[in-house]
Amino acid sequence: MNVIENLTPLAVGLMPSHDRNGRAQSVVVVKGTFDRQGRVAERERVPVLTADVYFDEPEYPRHCIRFEADWASVKPLTDLIVNGFAYPPGQRPASQFEVSLQVGGNRPVHARVFGPRYWRKVLGWSLSNAAPVERVALACLAPGHELAAHPQKTMASPVQWSGDISRAPDEAVTPAGFGTYDRAWSPRLGYAGSYPGKGKDCAPGLESRMPPNFDERYWNCAHPKLQFERSSVEPGARIRLQNMSADGQFDVTLPGIAPVISMTNGAHVETIRPGFDTVIVEPEADRLILVWRHVIAGTPIALANPVTVHLDHV
Repeated sequence: MNVIENLTPLAVGLMPSHDRNGRAQSVVVVKGTFDRQGRVAERERVPVLTADVYFDEPEYPRHCIRFEADWASVKPLTDLIVNGFAYPPGQRPASQFEVSLQVGGNRPVHARVFGPRYWRKVLGWSLSNAAPVERVALACLAPGHELAAHPQKTMASPVQWSGDISRAPDEAVTPAGFGTYDRAWSPRLGYAGSYPGKGKDCAPGLESRMPPNFDERYWNCAHPKLQFERSSVEPGARIRLQNMSADGQFDVTLPGIAPVISMTNGAHVETIRPGFDTVIVEPEADRLILVWRHVIAGTPIALANPVTVHLDHV
């Protein structure tokens, strides 16, 4: 028997999960792919993912995540991710220029983007001049990464927040960028918590309990500067990107539709209307991706009751 009946043009999946005490639970994940006008792009829809998806463009280093797998059970904040490139104003090659992002009434996020720069060490570390470039990847990249186009060179981050100045490739600077923020970087890594040295008391096999100091903010995968309170990123809000499209400005409005999840338990039907917790903008593909999720607490997939998903307007 199919556990999920999907009555929408969106992608829907039921993901296995555990709560912080190790009890099995299930997570209903709904993922919608929309064009710039807010219409569902069913033919190009991004599926619910059980593994990370990586970029394959030469401007991105190997193993740079485009879409993180949908294992998160809950996100305390709304992630806003931009997958794509920054373009100099007027599409004229430049060594550095400004980009910005604004969603709804939130304060704009500004950054300076640089062409390829690499670190040199002669007595001390120094940076080469930035080379003129036609476009720059917007991914979060740590200082000291390598690119296939520049082998054997230690590259500097192409995106720099205001006030963040790195003086060496091994200096502890929070990676900058508008893409997915790696699980191994601070502060995200710290939210994963840690188990006490001798107090773990685990049975043979894998430990399913979360560490006692696990913080659910670990599931947020956007840069910390691009994580927003739920109330500030809602349907109808406009996202404006400046110099993150070949056209210069890219505007998109968050669509006013939402999934409704109905779960049957005997004669009782429970209805949930979750809010989206992930927004991914892809100007190159002229599309927008939204993700909603709902936890079915204490219920492994094998014991889950039928779930129906349909659409409603907000």
